[in-house]
Amino acid sequence: MNERLLREPSIPLYIQIKHDIADLIRSGQMQPGGQLPSEPKLAEQFGVARLTIRQALEELAKEELIERKRGIGTYVTDRADVISANLAFPPSLTSLFAQQGYKSSSVTLTKTVTTIIPDWGRELLRLEPDEPLVHIERLRLADDTPMAINQSWLPERFVPNLAATDLVGDSLIQTLVEVYHLLPTKGVEWVEAVTASAREASLFGIAPGAPLLLMTSLAQLSDDTPLEFSKSWWRSDRLRLQVNSRNFFMALRDEAGPLKGDSK
Repeated sequence: MNERLLREPSIPLYIQIKHDIADLIRSGQMQPGGQLPSEPKLAEQFGVARLTIRQALEELAKEELIERKRGIGTYVTDRADVISANLAFPPSLTSLFAQQGYKSSSVTLTKTVTTIIPDWGRELLRLEPDEPLVHIERLRLADDTPMAINQSWLPERFVPNLAATDLVGDSLIQTLVEVYHLLPTKGVEWVEAVTASAREASLFGIAPGAPLLLMTSLAQLSDDTPLEFSKSWWRSDRLRLQVNSRNFFMALRDEAGPLKGDSK
């Protein structure tokens, strides 16, 4: 492990060290099951106090990148290559992969104008009969590993010539903003468990019938105009969903009335 010069005064040292170790793990320089150097050794390599190293390791353990075994040592977990996705809108896979240190790329499987769309999508997009749509299907990769199959349908009246246009930065959302001046600001997602068809299994390199997560999404403009209906099939062995219960106590208060300790 190489020593790193820590020169970002606005970022706590332990966070910088955490990111540095996480990069080593995700780049494959530290393999699942591999043992990390001891706290004193890491403190020496980074030139920081042992407490700072301990804080960095605690953060890595929270993300399940490492496991600390008392009296034995600290090891890289087999969950180190799992992507954690927050259930929040908009669902940009390009941004998600980049935020977690992965190189994002995609293979375009379909990019055409069609009138065919799942019935549910037709209803959600409020389409006219036989209204043309742009249909894009892509295999999404993180560090060259197939992670998701994404299909999007957009009314062609909003995105003329999109079927013949290269995506800006390999991102549909970026293309919508920069080329068509359309910004999805709200939406809704549904998540369900499904099994891999023969085609999906072939694209992912997994066994037919293997478990997948299907995320169905509707993206809308600020005035509630529906813009995009999409379906994304995720490898369930490579994705962990995170749900933030921000309104948990508000829900309890609504059901039970004022709680002990509430402000008067």
